[in-house]
Amino acid sequence: MKVTKEKRAEIRRALVAAAVEIVVEKGLSDMTIREVAARAEVAPGTAYKYFPNRDQLVYAYFELKLSDAACSLEALPNFADFSLKEKLQALLEALLAEYLPEREFVAIALRGLIDSPFHAFGAMNVVKRELLGLVAKYLNEAVEKGQFPASSHQGFVVRTFWDVTTLIILYWLNDDSENFTRSSQFIDQGLDLYVALVQSGIADKAIRLGGFLLKNHMHEHLSLIGNLFGSLSNLRQGGNGGAL
Repeated sequence: MKVTKEKRAEIRRALVAAAVEIVVEKGLSDMTIREVAARAEVAPGTAYKYFPNRDQLVYAYFELKLSDAACSLEALPNFADFSLKEKLQALLEALLAEYLPEREFVAIALRGLIDSPFHAFGAMNVVKRELLGLVAKYLNEAVEKGQFPASSHQGFVVRTFWDVTTLIILYWLNDDSENFTRSSQFIDQGLDLYVALVQSGIADKAIRLGGFLLKNHMHEHLSLIGNLFGSLSNLRQGGNGGAL
């Protein structure tokens, strides 16, 4: 019998929910896909079809939460009329609201991301791509409305938002203020800086400066390297001649 799209989504969420529970109970390293399948009441073979390895299963949580946060924003009245900062702020706050019930899991998972970057960062690529896709959409909308100048290096500006998001999540995980008021202030001030950088076009200026330096000094550097290798070669030949 063919499994519907809705049923596949339901199974996927059940597996992720089971993984979250087990990771909080036992830790990241002791969680197995077979145990997750049993708790989610899914056959092990089926679980492996959805998630071939543990990293993909664990970090699928972040993909699902990002999707849920994005959907909640689209339901906001007049969201399309929000400024770039308002959209980014709403996105970050919606994301943290999604993480809140599983805050302990988020802390454990991000620690795993830091401890085993080669595996975990690959599993997070989908999340990164989708998050930055939303940011690019919001920025393009702002440019179309004339709120920001068009930039030939807009992709670079968008990519920096991944680092902004990571920093904010880490701050939030260590925030013990009531109702996370310090995190809210950090988001507000951090986005003020980010939007100011976008508005100023400083990324374009920095990249143009880098290009200038590369273009005008590459020949000099290559000559220096060539002279260095030439000197080493002469020394080697001189050394061989003395030994003979």
